[in-house]
Formats: sequence, structure tokens, C-alpha cells
Amino acid sequence: MKSIYDMSKPEIAELNENQLSILTQIEIMKAGLVLPDPPVNPELFELKPTVPVWEIRCGRDFICRLPSSDLADAVLAASNHQFVREDYIYGVGYERKFPDSYNHLEIVKNYLYDEGELRRKADEVKKSSERKEIYVNAKRDYDAAFDKVQKVSAAVRNCYYEACREKRQADKVIETFESYKSLTNNNEDIALKFLKQAFSEDEIEIANEFRPAILTR
Repeated sequence: MKSIYDMSKPEIAELNENQLSILTQIEIMKAGLVLPDPPVNPELFELKPTVPVWEIRCGRDFICRLPSSDLADAVLAASNHQFVREDYIYGVGYERKFPDSYNHLEIVKNYLYDEGELRRKADEVKKSSERKEIYVNAKRDYDAAFDKVQKVSAAVRNCYYEACREKRQADKVIETFESYKSLTNNNEDIALKFLKQAFSEDEIEIANEFRPAILTR
């Protein structure tokens, strides 16, 4: 099986999409890569929080949680914006103090999980968590394999695009050369002299790959 990297630029530039696809598969095989089937995202058991609570907050800072809006209103009104704040100090423990009065305190409704429901559904929650972990691991392996395959595929495509770019440039050089020949009564030596003023040696050399011996002087 011939590799695209063993082909000449003119051969590569003439490839069609089917041939390019086959050559890509050859390079993937040579790299020892096998893309597994994409994992299917499993159906997961979801336990939703259903117990309403009312939280007194200051921005993102959680102050306290209460079981009813009336009680939250009463606590907030009675607090005069003074609540004990706990700060954890590593190696020491919690420091509790009354800070300066909190500003912009608000009562936010939230929901917690029902503890009885959590205990009853513990087995389903555990199995769901295990299915999710299996899926996450399989998805990680699939993504890693997919990335490797994509890199091989991209390298083949880049090789093809580079050959096509050089062919377009070569076509321009050859077209110009033929134009110069017609203007100089088919005198190739004079035509090549003018061509070397219009294009670099590298551009002419590349064009010569696509039209061997035509531009060699």
C-alpha cells in the first residue's frame, strides 16, 4: 500500500476525495489507531431537591437557613443586620465573630434534598453514579483516540492542500512561460530569461516538478 508521503507533489495534487480518504485510512492503520464506537450517554437517575427553605444571604455569602419565609422575615428584622460569621483558619479551627453590619441582606428561596427520599433512593443514586463514571471514562478514552485520528487525518489533508497550492503556483508559472514563448517566437531561452525575472528560482523549480524538463535551462 502506497503512502501519501511516498508520492510526488503532482500525484498528490491529482487525488480525488475517495483516494484521499483511502490514503488517510492507510496512515491511521500504520499508526496503529482504532477509533472505538462513541459511548452512549446513559440515562441517569436524578433526585431533585423538593424541600423548600429560605436563606438569608449577603451576595454570595450564606448567613443562615430557615424553614419558612415568615420566620426568615422575623429573623432578619430582629437581627439588626448582625450575624455571627464563621471563618475557618487552617490548623486552628473556626473563628466566630460579629462582623460589621452586613449590607444588602436578602432572603432567597431554595430547595434541599429530602433526607428520607435520599435514604430510600440511595441504591438508585449509587448505580446512577457508577453508570456516569463508566460513561465519563469511556468518553475520555474515545476523545483521546479521536484526537489522535484527527491529527493523522489533518496531516494527510495538509500534505494534499500544500500540493494543490504548489500546483496552482506551478500552473501560473507554466502559463506565464507559455505566454512568453508566444511573444518571443517560441524562443524558450529568451522566454526563460524573462521568466526568471518574474518568479523566484524556487517557484520555477516547483513548476518544473509539474512540467518536467520544460523549464530546465
